Amino acid sequence: MTIHTRLTLLALLLAPCFAFAQFDNLSAGGSLSTDDLLRVDWAFRSQALGSDESIDVLWIVEPGYYLYRKQFRVFINGEEISQLNLPAGEKAYDPLFDEELEIYRDEVLLNFSGQESGQINIRFQGCADAGYCYPPSWVAFERSADSDSVTYLGLVDGPDEPPVQDSTSARIYLYNAFALVLFAGFFWLGMRKSSNRIQTRN
Repeated sequence: MTIHTRLTLLALLLAPCFAFAQFDNLSAGGSLSTDDLLRVDWAFRSQALGSDESIDVLWIVEPGYYLYRKQFRVFINGEEISQLNLPAGEKAYDPLFDEELEIYRDEVLLNFSGQESGQINIRFQGCADAGYCYPPSWVAFERSADSDSVTYLGLVDGPDEPPVQDSTSARIYLYNAFALVLFAGFFWLGMRKSSNRIQTRN
């Protein structure tokens, strides 16, 4: 095996490890401190207004932040609302979910049916352009029985739901698997070259 081949294989072996180190450094706050980020309920502010048959929730998104369209969920008195009315979002590739998703910047209006009074819980999730994604969060409102007024209650714990997939762990696994395959290939090529040399000498 030539020195050039050895260096090439070594570079391929180290590349995914370096890439993950850069990703992990950002996720852990290497170049981004959480002190530089807004609180989740400040980055994504919401206000609601009820009518006879539905509820409108206006989300104000601070500059440099965005919301995921697919992460909205709504519960009224513990019952999930299946039909949510949302406008089409801006399409963008998202490395967290490794797919193209619709996102909202500046503001977005969420509408859903609801006539009964009681507590409204809404799940949302967003990210900062600086490289940090907030975990899914829940905000609550209270609708009065005798009027259309909807009172903001603040952040709350959401109902039980499946845990969010840890994409970082998945990437660690893939990088380690890739590195292992490259190392095995590197080792096999070296052994094959040594074997050929022994056979040539004999």
